Amino acid sequence: MESKPLRFLTQQSLFVAVRSGELEAVKQILEKLKKDEACDGSSAVYDLMAAQSESGATAFYIAAENNFNEVFEYLIKFCDVEIVKIRSKSDMNAFHVAAKFGHLGIVKELLGLWPELCGVCDSTNTSPLYSAAVKGHLEVVNAILNADASCIRIVRKNGKTALHTAVRYGLIDIVKALIDCDQGIVGIKDKKGQTALHMAVKGQCPAVVDELLFANHSILNERDKKGNTALHIATRKSRAQ
Repeated sequence: MESKPLRFLTQQSLFVAVRSGELEAVKQILEKLKKDEACDGSSAVYDLMAAQSESGATAFYIAAENNFNEVFEYLIKFCDVEIVKIRSKSDMNAFHVAAKFGHLGIVKELLGLWPELCGVCDSTNTSPLYSAAVKGHLEVVNAILNADASCIRIVRKNGKTALHTAVRYGLIDIVKALIDCDQGIVGIKDKKGQTALHMAVKGQCPAVVDELLFANHSILNERDKKGNTALHIATRKSRAQ
């Protein structure tokens, strides 16, 4: 078993190797630890995979964040879902950060092993689906929905779904994908009582308004907690759509 100073040095060496995308250096570090484990029966490799840098990132998180596929493929052999769930100081785990940055290959591999990651949110109850959707990563959004369509119903602490924000920014392809998966989300209200249509009319994309009304025309009459319909908001903002 390594002493604390040696263990710290090993951790730092691994973080540096992963950040540099140096697969061979990563292998050397872990293969040496595997041999040591065989001799002393310790859990040195697992402990190293669970170790966090000053930014709270595990080696696996760093590989996922930077889309270092070869390093990721090697490290995943030493991980379980609990390692993947470890959050960095960014408040995201390895799956969440890969989804946010649109790293499709990494997202798909993790979904194939642990689809339950779709429902693991950050402290604001922001889901990986939400983070991928608002960045416009359509393929990642579709991969997540294919793995677990129920996560489309996850709302943030402010009550907003991924659809609320996608329509606000006119992300038409994302909007279509979300509605195609579950038309029922069109009527979900946030903490202010606003539907996705209320958000859509604040933006600059008439096409998303059309998509929402085609899915559920009745939301045109829905009022928020201040008594406003989407039409009231659109009128105040001088939106013609």
